[in-house]
Parts: sequence; C-alpha cells; structure tokens
Amino acid sequence: MVGLDAENEYCTIAFLASVMICHSNQYGYSLGSRDLIKGMCLSIVLGPSIVSAIIVIVQEGHTWLYIFGRLCLSFHCDDDMYPVLIAPLFNKFTPLPEGDLRLQIENLASSLSFL
Repeated sequence: MVGLDAENEYCTIAFLASVMICHSNQYGYSLGSRDLIKGMCLSIVLGPSIVSAIIVIVQEGHTWLYIFGRLCLSFHCDDDMYPVLIAPLFNKFTPLPEGDLRLQIENLASSLSFL
C-alpha cells in the first residue's frame, strides 16, 4: 500500500523533527511536536475516507460529479470551516492587548472604513 509506507513516514518524521529543532534554535520559537501529531491524526482519520470516496466515484465513471461536488464544497464550506474547526487545533487566538500597536491598527482600519 502506498499510504502505509513505514520507511517513508519515518524519514518524514525525522526530517520534520530536524527542521523543528533548527527553527527553534535559529528563530527562538518552537513549532511543536503536538502540531505534527495533530496533523498526522487528521490525515489518518480523514485521509482514507476521502481517498476511498474518490476511488469509488472515479470507478463509477462520475469524475465530473466529483469535480463539481468538490468545487461546491470548497466554495461554500472550506473557507467557513477552516477558522472554526481546523485553525484552533494548531493556533491559539487571543485578543490583541491594549497599547500602541492596537491603537495604530484600529486607526488604520477606521481610516479605510474597514470597521
């Protein structure tokens, strides 16, 4: 099976771990192994179902149906679901504290009629 190539996965994990250590030392922040594990878990959970659906649709000869459905799903759901479901898994969102930076951003937004 292509998706369960253990040697490839071990090499990928080792490479990503070395990149994380390099970035952590060079830039002073950590990418975190939790994000790597969450991403792998999402791939394990969502990957087989998506791939099996694609295989079934293509075997049935309804490639156009898959393309149309995926485009509709992408246009209507992906942009709405990402900030609510996926982004909070990997990022921590906190309000910008009061201060000069916040004031400058608010002034810029109001001058552009954004707020």
